[in-house]
Amino acid sequence: MDIVQGDFINGSAVVYKKEDGALVAGLQFEDGSYRWFYDRKLSRFTCDRAILSDGVCIVYINRLGEIITPMDFLAADEFSEDRAFATDGMSTYLLDTDGMIIREWDEPFVTSLFKNGTALLQRMTEDGNSAEEALVDKYGNIIAGFAPKRNLQSPLDIMIDEQPDEWHEGIQHFYSGEGFGVRDRFGNELISDRGWEDIF
Repeated sequence: MDIVQGDFINGSAVVYKKEDGALVAGLQFEDGSYRWFYDRKLSRFTCDRAILSDGVCIVYINRLGEIITPMDFLAADEFSEDRAFATDGMSTYLLDTDGMIIREWDEPFVTSLFKNGTALLQRMTEDGNSAEEALVDKYGNIIAGFAPKRNLQSPLDIMIDEQPDEWHEGIQHFYSGEGFGVRDRFGNELISDRGWEDIF
């Protein structure tokens, strides 16, 4: 079996194999055993937590592959500075790395990663033509209230663009003319036959 393997960090390494033309993510443990996440997408680990999605529901897992969140979400951000935002479509939640809800807001926001102890919450104005932003601390306290930021040319303009590093924990996600793939530092490479279905 061909495997792309990341670096071992805190007891496990992210691994990928190709099965039926699709990339399958998993974890390899120090004892040599594996845990595979069939029909699910695994994000990169940040703060020892990763997002696991089946395309409908999202949960956070630890490096043992155990679910740490008390509920499923529709959208979620990676952890940064031991905090993450997630939404169920109606509310926005601020979580810690134990999966505990620190703060809940009764509306869905577009959110950023934490940097230097603060993050952005963003929402569209009622007319849909501009975005409002607020700055929050790691406890969800609003330290700079909502104020109009900019006019939007498209609803997609509200998205906060934060591209992850190309390499992370010994694995690189890439796109080539053949499809989406993963490679490791040992030169092992796997490319999906499923096109857009294997976006990470």
